[in-house]
Amino acid sequence: MLGLSVSRKVLIIDVNVDVALALAVLLRAHDYDVKVEFSGSNGLETAHSWFPDVVVLDLGMTTMDSYELAAKLRRTPGLHDVYLILLSNGFGHTGPSSDEFRFDVCLTKPTGCRNLVGILGRYFSK
Repeated sequence: MLGLSVSRKVLIIDVNVDVALALAVLLRAHDYDVKVEFSGSNGLETAHSWFPDVVVLDLGMTTMDSYELAAKLRRTPGLHDVYLILLSNGFGHTGPSSDEFRFDVCLTKPTGCRNLVGILGRYFSK
């Protein structure tokens, strides 16, 4: 049976190398096309050239914080509707709330990581 290829591109941007690589392994095992970056600036560069469907951001970014990165993605043609998932270390999501900084889903590590596959499955099945 012939079918259309559906893009399932997920960009993970997390300063914690172990978390980022573990998430990548998990998502690749579920047939997602995954790229990983370890800083906000590198993540933004990859997003501009690769145009992922979903970006998973660590709350504690270094060279560029998650809110600044979210705003830059939302202002980029072709990325303004990217599905943004924020991962925090349990301290809560208390940042700016305008649409410019909007995250579609906020998850707490490590529990949220287990939920990520289900969230992505629901997102891509729409």
